[in-house]
Amino acid sequence: MAKLRDESVAFVTYERAPYRELRPSEFDREVVLEGPDGEPERLRYAEFWIALGNGRGDVKRIAVAADDGHQVNLLAKSQTPSERLIAIMRGRWVQENGFKHGVERWGINQLDGRRVVAYAPETIVPNPARRRLDNALRLARVDEGLARNELAHRPAEDPKRDSFERAVVEAVALQKELLARRALTPVRAPLAQTELAGKLVHHVGTYKTVLDTVRVACANAEADLAELLADEIPRAAEAKKTLAMLFAAPGRVSVRKKTIVVELAPAGTGPEREAFARFFAKVNKAALRLPDDHDGRELRFQAQP
Repeated sequence: MAKLRDESVAFVTYERAPYRELRPSEFDREVVLEGPDGEPERLRYAEFWIALGNGRGDVKRIAVAADDGHQVNLLAKSQTPSERLIAIMRGRWVQENGFKHGVERWGINQLDGRRVVAYAPETIVPNPARRRLDNALRLARVDEGLARNELAHRPAEDPKRDSFERAVVEAVALQKELLARRALTPVRAPLAQTELAGKLVHHVGTYKTVLDTVRVACANAEADLAELLADEIPRAAEAKKTLAMLFAAPGRVSVRKKTIVVELAPAGTGPEREAFARFFAKVNKAALRLPDDHDGRELRFQAQP
């Protein structure tokens, strides 16, 4: 953060706990944001400057009190008003929830296929030989430092000094050898010139792209359906959970001359089943049709009697 500040780069980010929990009276400001349902949402917050320590200067801390009493802290270095910074981070929070739902509901992070293809021999890759030399050099320097530290704390007559002096000499000699080899070993190299030649492969991207496109389309359709259902149930925030229950409901499909009727039997209370019936009526108003149905039959959804 100090480097971003020194380069005049504005930023805002979450502050990880632990941090001091403010008293309710300390949240002396208010911001009004648009809630998920379009209604205004009021959040109380406090802002003040804190020192990063070690001469790194100050950043702005914004403490926001959520409706459930939970405190969320932001750190910022920006001329943008705190109200706007809170709105930006609230939007990011909504995005993170969307990604979390995508992982849990649609499996966006899972491996979709096991077919792989080899990289082209001329592909420039990080050189594993150089990485090993760098690691070995770091270890040799650590060994030298530990041996010198032992020498600095042992009296001249200590019989173990000889072994630590030899360790210093060996560590220094090894470093010289590694540095000489390192100078001739590039950081990156064509794949054909590394030990990974013929071994490095990657997954076929087009296959996952197709599946991810289907996932995005399904997720968007789910969001639209949840919005329709939210108006019919007591807890609008649980619309996607209720919709998932509806997706899992047993039923039957009847193909008729002019319609394709989907009858579902979701579990639920009387008011919930009434809500589903109103939801089905909304969906049926869209006059949906299957894209490849040459007869153009209309999709109709209804609850099983």
